[in-house]
Amino acid sequence: MNGDIRATFGRSLGATSRTSIPIVLPPNTVEWYYSFTTSRNGSSVPSIKLALQIGGLLSNFYIPGSGVAFGGLAGAADKINIPPGAMPINAFVMDTYNSNIFVNTNNQATYFPNIQAENSTEGKVLVSNLRQGTYNLCIQNISNTNAIIVRVEVVAIVLETKVMESSNNNNSEINNGWPVEFKQKMYNRWLSVAKKTENISDNDANMIARCTQQKIITSKSYSEYIKMRQDDWEQNVKKLYQECYNAIMYK
Repeated sequence: MNGDIRATFGRSLGATSRTSIPIVLPPNTVEWYYSFTTSRNGSSVPSIKLALQIGGLLSNFYIPGSGVAFGGLAGAADKINIPPGAMPINAFVMDTYNSNIFVNTNNQATYFPNIQAENSTEGKVLVSNLRQGTYNLCIQNISNTNAIIVRVEVVAIVLETKVMESSNNNNSEINNGWPVEFKQKMYNRWLSVAKKTENISDNDANMIARCTQQKIITSKSYSEYIKMRQDDWEQNVKKLYQECYNAIMYK
């Protein structure tokens, strides 16, 4: 994005200090997050990994008798790590009408209050009052002269209905036949493996463990997993861990 002065004189050539990103919310959205970080033009911008971070924080709980599993993320925004930015921007959520005003004119556009970020080099914002439809995340480079790069990542939390079963032995919730307590043990195991990696952060280790856990329980049922031969486990399960490790550490 160009600085405001450069955008003013270069608008006919496509230069702009403002842009708008459409956000189409999926059905049954409960809340959503947008995040951003910035750098000077020509510098790289690190990935925020917002989806992986929220996936690691997401705790599933079951509403008894309803058949509904819901993701609770109370206080999650405080736990999301955003790479430090270098250049300040303004970020607003608008409807399409006001977004067009914001991007194409200098007239005053109206934005939804209390979910904006102003004069910020990086940020994370929870939106819980706009849950359906299409909105626009409007970004403004507030520098007069400096061109910048902005990385934006958006994640929606969706209410999902799942079929839950019960174990005959301990009435524990299961997913694809997996007892809850075994899923936790599996997570702890891969967290321990990930933490043995040199210079890995606790947050990245958590995301790798959570990713590995989810890949295993969705690719294998519990009965299939416990019947695996050692060579099969070495070839397939470790491969899933490596996929998660590469996705998080080298993205």
